[in-house]
Amino acid sequence: MIQTAHFKIDPRLAMLLGETYRSTEHALKELVDNAWDADADHVWISLPDAMTTDPIVIKDDGCGMDENEVRKEYLMVARDRRSGRGDRTARKNRLVKGRKGIGKFAGLMAADIMQLETMANGIITYLTIPRQELLKANTDLEQFELLITTLECGLGEHGTVITLSDLNQSFSFPTAERLKELLILEYGRQTDFKIHVNGDLLGMEDIPGDIFNHEADMPGAGPVRFRFKIVDKKQKLKNAGIVVRVGGKIVGKPGYFGLDDEEDIPHKILKQVFGEIEADGLADDTTADWGAFVENSKAFQVMAQWAQQQLRQEVLRKYKREVNLAKARLKKEINQRIAKLPEYRRAYAEQTMERIMLRCYDQSEERMKPIMSVVLDALEGIPDRI
Repeated sequence: MIQTAHFKIDPRLAMLLGETYRSTEHALKELVDNAWDADADHVWISLPDAMTTDPIVIKDDGCGMDENEVRKEYLMVARDRRSGRGDRTARKNRLVKGRKGIGKFAGLMAADIMQLETMANGIITYLTIPRQELLKANTDLEQFELLITTLECGLGEHGTVITLSDLNQSFSFPTAERLKELLILEYGRQTDFKIHVNGDLLGMEDIPGDIFNHEADMPGAGPVRFRFKIVDKKQKLKNAGIVVRVGGKIVGKPGYFGLDDEEDIPHKILKQVFGEIEADGLADDTTADWGAFVENSKAFQVMAQWAQQQLRQEVLRKYKREVNLAKARLKKEINQRIAKLPEYRRAYAEQTMERIMLRCYDQSEERMKPIMSVVLDALEGIPDRI
């Protein structure tokens, strides 16, 4: 006899989805992503001091939700926002970041109680999600009763507040420094999205340096745009490297596509590289938490190899130009002394000077001169062959 069966959804699923984030800071960043999708101009994040019972509060001035949207959209697990509203937000035409429909559970990684307070269309809606009660529930997730309260508010009022209380003591408290680092990496270049962490406005000053742009159409990945800077040596980058942005969302950590393992690439100049790749065609090649790309993705491998070639080319060109400038300033003395060496030793001396230039790339000329002098002294002191 043929019968039908149905999936049963355990309430623990909400916790499992919340635990896909690698840290509480990453989970909080997901809630900031929701504010981005809500076309917010500002986000205010309040983190408590360690050893206190104060909550984490994330507030935005985005479009907010009314009760109907909370019930039919916010509470729908794994809902892809793009299916009903498209890839772009209504007011600011931003690329939507919420694609997997599980970001609403991010707060449950950090706290036992997550309260949503959202305003739109003259209604303020309160929703409380209790982590411990979900864990204890002996029912289907769809049957679990959540308390919703609504009140009237001004028609022009809008925005959302997420309050996370009874913080998870199994994890270290999220730190403002780490959260800022993540948010700067994602939003540091945005001009219409201001983020405040514990009262401090997040931002990144314009970084002087050479800028490079490369574009290509990659098999499996589609159009790819690579934009990066090699900043001046005096600048100190906290997030050096190249990130990959898919659908407006950064995947993984900054890196150099393997160039940092190449012996002919000066690592010191790599630390001056800052940029990103836009590759929206790789949306299906990311892990669930957007923390990395699937390792055996052919499309990503092709894109990464192309990016490595472009980066190598510009880094070496920049390096050689700067080394040549340094050599030009020191050239007269170096050439005079190398010319006095036996002919068979000159090529070796020139190669040695090149290696010294590489190792002393970030040093000033004043520091390079005595080093070069010592090496030339040693080369001049080698006895001639008998």
